[in-house]
Amino acid sequence: MKEENMKDNTTENKEVGKQEQDKILRKLLENKEEIAHFVDKFFKYRIKAKDIERYNGKFVTSYGFKVRESDIIYKIKNTEIYIIIEHQSTVDYRMPN
Repeated sequence: MKEENMKDNTTENKEVGKQEQDKILRKLLENKEEIAHFVDKFFKYRIKAKDIERYNGKFVTSYGFKVRESDIIYKIKNTEIYIIIEHQSTVDYRMPN
């Protein structure tokens, strides 16, 4: 019986740990300075935090025209460039790469 309780606690602790990681990552990704740095480093597209605006989290997919809600969406001002950030703790094979 104690072993069962230990398994439940371990599973529960992992879930709490995952929730904490999600919160930390979401907080980091809400920082426009960090997003500007990320875009510069990974896409070699120089922008400043003032050039980014937070956008509505809902969007319509081009496949199936389904309404989805993203964790965070930014739009680069005066462009039609959107940065959609989705934090995944498990693999979602429907997500484009």
